[in-house]
Amino acid sequence: MARVPQVSSLDLLPPGLSAADRHAAAEFIAAYEAYSPYFAETGEMSNAWAMLNGSPAFAKAVLGLGDHILHAMPWSIENVGTRELVIQTLARDLRCGFLAFTHWHDPEKVASIELFEWPSAPLTDLERAVIRFTHESLAGGATDETHAEVAAAYGDRGVLELTACIAYWSFWCIMINTLQPDAEPRRGVEPG
Repeated sequence: MARVPQVSSLDLLPPGLSAADRHAAAEFIAAYEAYSPYFAETGEMSNAWAMLNGSPAFAKAVLGLGDHILHAMPWSIENVGTRELVIQTLARDLRCGFLAFTHWHDPEKVASIELFEWPSAPLTDLERAVIRFTHESLAGGATDETHAEVAAAYGDRGVLELTACIAYWSFWCIMINTLQPDAEPRRGVEPG
């Protein structure tokens, strides 16, 4: 059971919210419905997003950041497969099954995250470097060697945007693992 209310519609807002919060919640719900492929597919709000709507202005800000990362940030747009490999690496390292199974993944490459140092793993050298960069970022910061390898491929802006992706989906792992939204019944996904 979720540790915080999942506010997927205006009628589920907790009593006592200010007019400003109610307005922000309505804006968030409208923006989510326009933005989300999950909503387009199911007509429902994802439980992970619904838990954020307990703080409507915050939920709206996170949605805006996510929309920017997915649809306006060059590294994320140009490297969708690598971005998803980063998300799977984070989900594995931070033990967030909910995130792992709500995102696209290539099962062969995801399995390789565990074994990415093996020469037979079906990863490119750059994908190995990005996974290493992700692991090292979670451990406190990438080494100079790994940073240089990734920067040689993506440039300074690409490294900044890759790091932003790592930070954004790490945020989601922490929120999901800590607040434990209910499972997504249509996806068969459990939190944590």
